[in-house]
Amino acid sequence: MKILCSWLGSGLFIFILACSPGPSSLINKFQKNKTGFDELVSFLKTFPLNVGYSIDETKFPENIQDQLADLEITDINASISHCGGIVEYEFVSGWTKMSHVYFSKNTCDTTITQKGYYAKRSELVEVWGLGDGWFMWIDHDFY
Repeated sequence: MKILCSWLGSGLFIFILACSPGPSSLINKFQKNKTGFDELVSFLKTFPLNVGYSIDETKFPENIQDQLADLEITDINASISHCGGIVEYEFVSGWTKMSHVYFSKNTCDTTITQKGYYAKRSELVEVWGLGDGWFMWIDHDFY
């Protein structure tokens, strides 16, 4: 019985991984929607934010709220980067339910944002550079 349970468990895990979108499809989707992400960053630079605190998207103009919905952004974080007080913007994506996907705009770290950059930070966290100050990181820890 243990062998059957282990086999079923492994089979289920493989099935779950096969059903989640891969990093290349997420990167391609980001590239197709990059203009929308850039527009959001431009807007956020003009919006009064309390950096480090939760952002209430209901205070945004309706067109920005619509853009968030179109891009399936479920949350936004703004933080001070490690160099010179530059604000880093992070968008939590709803593009997959199998892992946590984040798109971050960071003009300070030119290594991690370099297009083609890849790092596996742990067993569950991977990072991809998307170019132009953007990177994507995925936390494969299930919900």
